[in-house]
Amino acid sequence: MRIYVLYGVLAWAAVILQSSVLSVLFPSPYIPDLVFLLVLYSAITQSLWTGVFCAFLCGYFIGVFSGSPVSLWILVYIVSFFLARPVSKWFSPDSRVLHAGYPFVFTFVKSLLLLIAIRVFSREMAPFPWVIQGALGEAIVNSAIAFFIFPALKYSERTPRASFEW
Repeated sequence: MRIYVLYGVLAWAAVILQSSVLSVLFPSPYIPDLVFLLVLYSAITQSLWTGVFCAFLCGYFIGVFSGSPVSLWILVYIVSFFLARPVSKWFSPDSRVLHAGYPFVFTFVKSLLLLIAIRVFSREMAPFPWVIQGALGEAIVNSAIAFFIFPALKYSERTPRASFEW
């Protein structure tokens, strides 16, 4: 239960930080997607149900906060989680290759899934231009930020130790 609350708080904090602080500090195509990095981290380190819960919650928070259809982001994040999970088993969670390459590749996967979902579920025939234009910049920034975010998430998950034992 504790891990679900932790991921709920982290997802909400990532949404607020990403939309309030980072959108001011970084130009538009280079804003790191902290929420997506949280989903990727849960695909690497958590059990199936904890990861699905995290992906669902992250998609829900992004959809509610952005004003876009909630189901769009839930679908994109859950499918991204299920695509990222098998690949994560090939690497150690502490691997630098995983920290650099994993967010880079799966940011493109997320962008492709978003384009497909928009094309299928939207009445507009033209895809959102920000998805196409921002994919490379977002992938580079996500890879760089993952070197800091993944160790911070690992640190946040550790359980506090008792100072004494009975």
